[in-house]
Amino acid sequence: MNKKKILVVEDESTSREIIALSIGERTHELIFATDGDEAVRMAFEHIPDLIIMDIMIPRINGYEATKIIKGNKMLKDIPIIAITARTAKYDEKMAREAGCDDYLTKPFRVANLREKLNKYLSEKK
Repeated sequence: MNKKKILVVEDESTSREIIALSIGERTHELIFATDGDEAVRMAFEHIPDLIIMDIMIPRINGYEATKIIKGNKMLKDIPIIAITARTAKYDEKMAREAGCDDYLTKPFRVANLREKLNKYLSEKK
Protein backbone atom coordinates (compact mmCIF):
# COMPACT_ATOMS: atom_id res chain seq x y z
CA MET A 1 0.00 0.00 0.00
CA ASN A 2 1.25 3.45 -0.90
CA LYS A 3 1.37 5.57 2.26
CA LYS A 4 -0.01 9.09 1.88
CA LYS A 5 2.15 11.87 3.25
CA ILE A 6 0.36 14.18 5.70
CA LEU A 7 1.82 17.39 7.09
CA VAL A 8 0.40 18.10 10.56
CA VAL A 9 0.85 21.74 11.61
CA GLU A 10 0.16 22.03 15.34
CA ASP A 11 2.09 23.86 18.06
CA GLU A 12 0.64 22.01 21.06
CA SER A 13 2.26 18.62 21.71
CA THR A 14 -0.90 17.05 23.17
CA SER A 15 -2.94 18.06 20.13
CA ARG A 16 -0.18 16.74 17.82
CA GLU A 17 -0.32 13.37 19.60
CA ILE A 18 -4.12 13.21 19.41
CA ILE A 19 -4.06 14.00 15.70
CA ALA A 20 -1.27 11.47 15.06
CA LEU A 21 -3.16 8.74 16.92
CA SER A 22 -6.38 9.65 15.09
CA ILE A 23 -4.71 9.41 11.69
CA GLY A 24 -2.58 6.34 12.31
CA GLU A 25 1.13 6.35 11.58
CA ARG A 26 0.99 2.82 10.18
CA THR A 27 -1.28 3.84 7.34
CA HIS A 28 0.15 7.29 6.63
CA GLU A 29 3.53 9.00 6.72
CA LEU A 30 3.27 11.91 9.14
CA ILE A 31 5.42 15.04 9.04
CA PHE A 32 5.11 17.67 11.76
CA ALA A 33 5.53 21.45 11.89
CA THR A 34 4.99 23.62 14.96
CA ASP A 35 4.67 27.09 13.42
CA GLY A 36 3.63 28.76 10.19
CA ASP A 37 7.13 29.32 8.84
CA GLU A 38 8.02 25.68 9.38
CA ALA A 39 4.73 24.62 7.79
CA VAL A 40 5.51 26.49 4.58
CA ARG A 41 9.08 25.16 4.50
CA MET A 42 7.95 21.56 5.12
CA ALA A 43 5.25 21.84 2.43
CA PHE A 44 7.87 22.83 -0.14
CA GLU A 45 10.37 20.25 1.09
CA HIS A 46 8.04 17.23 1.31
CA ILE A 47 5.12 18.04 -1.07
CA PRO A 48 2.55 16.28 1.16
CA ASP A 49 -0.67 14.71 -0.07
CA LEU A 50 -2.65 16.62 2.56
CA ILE A 51 -2.07 19.26 5.24
CA ILE A 52 -3.82 19.56 8.59
CA MET A 53 -3.36 23.21 9.56
CA ASP A 54 -3.92 24.61 13.03
CA ILE A 55 -4.95 28.26 12.71
CA MET A 56 -3.57 29.61 15.98
CA ILE A 57 0.15 28.90 15.54
CA PRO A 58 3.28 30.98 16.20
CA ARG A 59 5.20 33.15 13.74
CA ILE A 60 2.77 33.32 10.84
CA ASN A 61 -0.72 32.02 11.60
CA GLY A 62 -2.48 29.21 9.76
CA TYR A 63 -4.40 31.60 7.51
CA GLU A 64 -1.19 33.20 6.23
CA ALA A 65 0.65 29.89 5.89
CA THR A 66 -2.30 28.55 3.87
CA LYS A 67 -2.27 31.61 1.58
CA ILE A 68 1.45 31.13 0.89
CA ILE A 69 1.06 27.39 0.20
CA LYS A 70 -2.04 27.81 -1.99
CA GLY A 71 -0.38 30.72 -3.80
CA ASN A 72 2.35 28.46 -5.16
CA LYS A 73 1.57 26.59 -8.38
CA MET A 74 3.47 23.50 -7.20
CA LEU A 75 1.52 23.29 -3.91
CA LYS A 76 -1.87 24.84 -4.74
CA ASP A 77 -3.68 21.52 -5.22
CA ILE A 78 -2.72 20.08 -1.82
CA PRO A 79 -5.90 19.83 0.28
CA ILE A 80 -5.67 21.75 3.55
CA ILE A 81 -7.95 20.97 6.49
CA ALA A 82 -8.04 23.79 9.03
CA ILE A 83 -8.27 22.56 12.61
CA THR A 84 -8.91 25.10 15.33
CA ALA A 85 -10.53 25.87 18.66
CA ARG A 86 -12.23 28.84 17.02
CA THR A 87 -15.86 27.96 16.42
CA ALA A 88 -17.45 31.12 15.02
CA LYS A 89 -18.82 31.01 11.46
CA TYR A 90 -16.55 33.99 10.71
CA ASP A 91 -13.48 31.87 11.51
CA GLU A 92 -14.53 29.17 9.06
CA LYS A 93 -15.18 31.86 6.44
CA MET A 94 -11.66 33.26 7.03
CA ALA A 95 -10.12 29.79 6.71
CA ARG A 96 -11.92 29.09 3.45
CA GLU A 97 -11.01 32.52 2.07
CA ALA A 98 -7.36 31.80 2.91
CA GLY A 99 -7.62 28.63 0.81
CA CYS A 100 -8.47 25.87 3.29
CA ASP A 101 -10.50 23.11 1.68
CA ASP A 102 -12.19 22.03 4.89
CA TYR A 103 -12.63 23.03 8.53
CA LEU A 104 -12.74 21.08 11.78
CA THR A 105 -13.17 22.50 15.27
CA LYS A 106 -11.44 21.29 18.45
CA PRO A 107 -12.26 19.18 20.24
CA PHE A 108 -12.98 17.02 17.20
CA ARG A 109 -14.36 13.53 16.87
CA VAL A 110 -11.84 11.05 15.47
CA ALA A 111 -14.48 9.75 13.07
CA ASN A 112 -14.94 13.27 11.63
CA LEU A 113 -11.20 13.71 11.04
CA ARG A 114 -10.92 10.28 9.41
CA GLU A 115 -13.94 11.02 7.21
CA LYS A 116 -12.29 14.22 5.94
CA LEU A 117 -8.95 12.43 5.39
CA ASN A 118 -10.67 9.70 3.40
CA LYS A 119 -12.53 12.27 1.31
CA TYR A 120 -9.42 14.19 0.28
CA LEU A 121 -6.92 11.35 0.10
CA SER A 122 -9.18 9.10 -1.96
CA GLU A 123 -9.46 11.91 -4.54
CA LYS A 124 -5.65 12.01 -4.87
CA LYS A 125 -4.26 9.17 -6.92
